[in-house]
Formats: sequence, structure tokens, C-alpha cells
Amino acid sequence: MNEPDWIKSKVDYDDIVVVFGGFLRSGESDLLCLVFDFKVLLLAGIATLAGTMEWSLSLLLNNQHMLRIAQREIDKQIGNNRFVDASIIYRLPYIRWIIDETLRLYPPIPLLLSHELSEDCIIRGYDIPCGTMMLVNQWAIHPLLARPSKLTVRVLGSTLGLLIQCFDWERPSKKIVDMTEGPGLTMPKAKPLVAKCSPRFGPTLIY
Repeated sequence: MNEPDWIKSKVDYDDIVVVFGGFLRSGESDLLCLVFDFKVLLLAGIATLAGTMEWSLSLLLNNQHMLRIAQREIDKQIGNNRFVDASIIYRLPYIRWIIDETLRLYPPIPLLLSHELSEDCIIRGYDIPCGTMMLVNQWAIHPLLARPSKLTVRVLGSTLGLLIQCFDWERPSKKIVDMTEGPGLTMPKAKPLVAKCSPRFGPTLIY
């Protein structure tokens, strides 16, 4: 297979390998494999961020008073003459709390990385032999969940903050948003979120 022109540069190849070399499959150095791995990582990141955003808005639509509190916090701390961005998320503790709570209730990856038992053990009366693959369900142990990374909070916080700052949100009907979880490794919603929004400000700020 011929390599596309955009990946033939030796300089670009070296730069990418330095950063992402750890993700190369053992014994392979094909740049196409590296690009594929990078795409998988990129798409996985997008899916988890988008999913968390959908859960956050769903929770807020089912708890409108929380949405109003978040809007008042933004209006007070930021005003309506500039947009929320990642550099000022530290001034919005309520927004950060919403993200923390969403990740606690609906972690984007509910199952932790698999582990293989190195010796026989007994767990709650069950004999588990050595070599068994174990998956930990972090969704079932809410109090022990690790806090989200600063990068996650900055990215989610700025995006969610913009949606809350610029628009009023409401459900299409009086029926609450269905919070049923769907199948998958990233815990998607069983039914995609449908919502109505209207601008809070004039075109001067939004556009």
C-alpha cells in the first residue's frame, strides 16, 4: 500500500513517533498503523467528552433550578460582555461541581482497565483461580471514584459554561428526560437527548 502524500514527510514521522511511539504495536513501525491508533484515541476522547456533555445537560434539564443557579453564577462572575473559556473556569465552582457530579453518576468509562490475577484468591466466598481476567465496575463504587483531571474539567467546563451562558434550555415537553443508560463501553444514553434552546443575549455577544 502506498503511503498518502501527507504522511511521507520524515520530519513529521519522527515528531509523531516521539510523542506517540508508546502506542505503536510491538514489532511494527508502519506509520499507517500509528495514524490508525491515533485516530482511535482521538475518537475515544471525543466520544467520552460528548457523552459526558449529554449527561450533564440531561441532568440540568431534569433539575431546572440547578440550571438557573449555574446561569446566575456565570452572569455574576463573567457577565454578558465575554464568553466563558477554559482560563476562567476556576471562577465557576458550581459549573465544576456539575461536572464532578455528572462524572460520579455517569462515568464515561464505567469499567476500569482489566487486570489478571497473579494468584488464586477468594472474593465474597467465590474461588477465583490464578489467571482470571478481572474488570472493576467503578460505577458501583461512587465514593471511591477519582476526581476528574484538570484538563477534563477545563474542556467540559468551558463548553458546558458556554451552552449555559448563551442559551436558555428546556425540555420539549413536561416529561422528564429519560436517564436510562444504553449498552456500550462508554455508557451512552439509551435515548439521545432532545432539548429546546433560545438565545439569552442579543447577537452582539453571540455572534
